[in-house]
Parts: sequence; structure tokens; C-alpha cells
Amino acid sequence: MQDRIYDILETHWGYDSFRYPQEEIITTVIKGHDVLAILPTGGGKSLCYQVPAVALEGITLVISPLIALMLDQVDRLQRNGIKAATLHSGLKRRRQEEILSRAVNGHLDLLYLSPERLLSSTTLEYIQHMQVNMLAVDEAHCICEWGYDFRPAYRNIRQIRELFPKIPVLALTASATPRVQEDIMENLMFRQRNILSTSLSRPKLGYHVIYNANKEQKLRALCNKLKGSGIIYINSRAATERISYILNNANISANFYHAGLDTTSRSDKQKQWMSGKIRIMVATNAFGMGIDKADVRFVIHLQIPSSIEAYYQESGRAGRDGQNAWAVMLYDQKDKTRLLDQYKIHYPDIQFVRRVYKSICVFLDQGVGPRPEGAFDFDLDQFVERFGYNKLSSYYAIKLLEREGWICMTDSFYRPSKLKFLADRHMLYELQMSSPKLDIITKLLLRSYEGLFTEMVKINERQLAEKLSIQPGELKTYLEVLDKQGIIDYQASSSAPQLFFTAERIAAHALRFDTKRIEFLKARQLSRLHHIFAYLDHTSCREHYMLNYFGQHRGEFCGKCDLCMERKRKQRQFEIEQFKTQLLKLLETGEMTRDQITHHFEKYSKNTIVSYLDRLVLEDVIE
Repeated sequence: MQDRIYDILETHWGYDSFRYPQEEIITTVIKGHDVLAILPTGGGKSLCYQVPAVALEGITLVISPLIALMLDQVDRLQRNGIKAATLHSGLKRRRQEEILSRAVNGHLDLLYLSPERLLSSTTLEYIQHMQVNMLAVDEAHCICEWGYDFRPAYRNIRQIRELFPKIPVLALTASATPRVQEDIMENLMFRQRNILSTSLSRPKLGYHVIYNANKEQKLRALCNKLKGSGIIYINSRAATERISYILNNANISANFYHAGLDTTSRSDKQKQWMSGKIRIMVATNAFGMGIDKADVRFVIHLQIPSSIEAYYQESGRAGRDGQNAWAVMLYDQKDKTRLLDQYKIHYPDIQFVRRVYKSICVFLDQGVGPRPEGAFDFDLDQFVERFGYNKLSSYYAIKLLEREGWICMTDSFYRPSKLKFLADRHMLYELQMSSPKLDIITKLLLRSYEGLFTEMVKINERQLAEKLSIQPGELKTYLEVLDKQGIIDYQASSSAPQLFFTAERIAAHALRFDTKRIEFLKARQLSRLHHIFAYLDHTSCREHYMLNYFGQHRGEFCGKCDLCMERKRKQRQFEIEQFKTQLLKLLETGEMTRDQITHHFEKYSKNTIVSYLDRLVLEDVIE
């Protein structure tokens, strides 16, 4: 099997060796053992389940909360010749059933699922008939209430474990405190305690914290001083545009990125940054997840992140190539106040939450009854404008409804237009006779794309419309008609967030909330804020603090953070003063050569002595 996994690695990914500890993780799960793998950002977590998925007979189920990342990984796997698909709320029912049928019939190596899909009895029914060889749980910290990104739907994963008690479970995360580690293994019903991890230390990454009342002026200075590609994180969409404008006015190449941009703009900006045409991306945390750019030299946070976990993950996007890189947190007193104010509105009044729930149901035209199937495009801006709500308060109300298991709202992600033919030759002939216009469109599709009868294929409506000399909107209307007639399965492109119900649709006054649990979550969040504030005020070593937070310990200091560098500067200054005092006393007896001085100060190297002497000459202390 060892030769087999190396053959798979080279054939599908073009690598001839694994990073540590990828090989040990892979061989352990292939032997049938459960593993909790803790690998830092950029550590190659996905290969740990993708390689065994190809090596083992059957199908690997991958649970991930990030739909955009799932879609990206499936695209890459398919380009590498691996049979993979993703099942998420944005797909039509017939498309979901087609993917599930392929999985049951053994036509897939990997099936990616959002955790909310496990709420569907249909999905679970199909899974029971699959030859599942492994369960991979990405972002496994989401299963733990003590994790920084708890997702209630992750608790549904236990159902798969109960269906297949003998298959190995591979849980993956970039970071987890000792308490979160134990919770992950308990909730996923590990048969034995088994943790494989690397040190979370980043030896080439220097962590720096700078307090400055004029952050924008300091930012310009930092961007001029730090060379290479960088990311600047800030929470506000409007602020990303303003900071980008300020940097460009200072002749610093920059652009902005946030979830409110249209799909084309986001894609273009990302490509320009990846290729180096844009040096610095000013972004909200919507930017960075799954982006594989190794040569990022610095990440600057213009506001204090909400947790150590978030900061570790986001700052870890710098220096993935193993070269020197910098993670800088630039803050002022207002940032602390802002975080504490946000904490207060994270858990809105329950009556307001009930009103938001009722308004959502009106907005989506959903009456009381069984849980609505499928997902709905949900524009939060339109929603708050229609009902006159505060956007931030509404967002946190939705998140509280999500944590309590009533609804779920995904992040915005781009879904390209896709199409597949469902009709047979007889149906196409009937279409040719009854609707020449639609017949022309079907023939154009078949000439333009291959594989339309076997799988969903990405299409470009604009290019097709140009060939027909019509507007893209008109073409979309025709494609929707063909879809309704059952000729094709057409999925139009979209980038809107999606909202779906995770429980039956009940009256707002009947909603139940676990108040004790809400109080627990509030206390947990406040604890995380205290830890990030303590990181700012720490006095020994930044990396030491983070490693201790995650339950890892290292004897020596990092030597690269601002605290270590300041300690070195003070130590050097102390040594120079000592040297100066002893030297001046020595010179009271008369002149001495450098060789004589070097011989006398044996504890210093010759180069150190020369540098000390040069400094004292420049300061007119000696001649």
C-alpha cells in the first residue's frame, strides 16, 4: 500500500514526497484507525483524505462547512482525473439525487457534503446504500461549542458514524485548544484517542503588535518598508475601498475585496493579486480561504481579530513558502471598544430574534408547515431595507437562529452556470418539430460543449448569446423554458448567500431557545476576547503565547516577534555598556591595539568586538 499511495500522489498531484506528517496520517486511516489531524494553515490537510480516498475501495464522505472551498476542491480533483462531486443546498433536487445515485453506484471517489445536508432523510437514505470507506471531517473544531466557529449541524455527523461504526474517521483542523481536541474526539465517537499534529510554530513568521493612534499613516510606512505581496485585513467593506484608495494615492499598488462585489470583479481582483499585478489586497476576511499563494510576505490586521484562533489562521496566510514573513496587528484604543460593543450585540433580544424569523418567512413566502426543502437566495441588504432593520443586529439574530437549529445562512459563494441534457433523441426530435427556436439553442449547446449528456458542464451564456445575436438575458429565459420542459437541467450562475430551514417552519412565538446555552456561548466569547486582549499586552514572546493557548509548549523564544527583537536590542545595549565600562577602565593604563583588546575580551567574538569598537568611535567615546 505504501508504493500505491506514492503512485497516487505522483500520478494525480505531481509530487514525489509528502510533507510531515501527511504520510503517517494517511497510512493510519488506511489501516482503519481514527485520527485527529492538527495541521497549520497551508499544511496540506486536504491531501490527507484525498489520497486514501483514491487508494481505498469505495467512497470517502467529506464534511465541510465552506461551500466555496468544496466547489474549488472538487474542480481541482476533477482536473486531476479524480471522480469527485459536492452536495450542497444550492443544487436542485434532481441534481442532488443524480449525484447521490452516482455515489451509490460506485462512480465517485469522494463526495463533499455540507453538514446541513445530513438533515435530509433522503440524503441519509442514499448514504446507507453507499460503500463508505472513510469519513473526513474538515474544520472539525466546528463540532465543539468551545470552538471559535461552532456549527450545530456538525452534531449530525454522529448519524454517519452510527451507520458505519467500523470505518475510520479523519478529523482535520488548523488549530484546537486541548479542550476542543477532546470534544472533537468525543463528539465524533473516536474508538481510540489518536492525535497527529505538527507544531503550530511558524519559525519564519514574525508576529508584531503596534499601537498607533494614527493607523493610516503607520500603515503607509509599513507598506513601504515591507516588500513583496501582502494582505491587509479590516472588518468593514467600505473601509477596504477607502484604505485601498489611500494606498494607491501614496503610490502603493493595492486593490480591495469583499463579499459585496459582483462575481466578475472578485474573480478579476483575485487573479491580478495572485499573478502579482496587484501587490496588496485590502480585504474583509471573505478573502483568503482556500487561496494557494505561497509568496505572501506580510499580513496586516488593521483591527483586532475576535479570537486567537481567527488571528492564527489569517496571519498564517503569510510565508507559506517557508521564507521570512511578517504578521502585524496595528491597533488603537477604539478597536478594543469596538470589539466589546460588538460582543454586546452578538446576542440580541429574543423578541427581536422572533421578529426577524417571522420577517424571513414573509420575505421567502414560507408558511407554517413541514421543513421547506431546498435553499433560497437571500440578500441581507434587501431584507433589512424592506423591513427597516439594522443590518448588523439582523445578521446576529440570524446567527442566533442558526445556532439554535432553526435556519442556516451560508456565506456568499460563486456558483457558475452549469447545464446537462436530460432529453433522449426522441424528445429532441419532437422539440425540433414543435419549436425551431429552442431547437437552434439545443444544437448550439451540443456543438459548443462536450459531455452534456453525462455530467453537468460549465457554460458561458454571454458567449452563446453572441453566437445567436441575442442578449444574455433572453438566452437565459430560453434555457429556463428548456429546463421546465425537462429537456435540460440548467443551473444559472449565482453568488448570493443562501438561506435554508433546518427545522420545521413554525410560528415565531413558538420558537424555543436554550437560554442556558446562550449564556454559556456569551461567556465563551468573552473569554476569547480576554485572550486576544492578553495577547496584545503580553511581554515575553508572541509565538509562545499562541502556542501555550493551543496547548503546545516550546522552551526557546521565537526570536522574530517584536517582543523578542526588543529584548535582543536591550540585551545588546546592556552588553555594549558593560563592554564600554570595562574597556575605558582598561584604557586608563594606556593605548591598546584591537588584537590586544580582543585577547582581553575572550567571551566576545572578534566581529562583535569590532562592531562595539566602531560604535564607540562613532559616539566619540574612544579614538
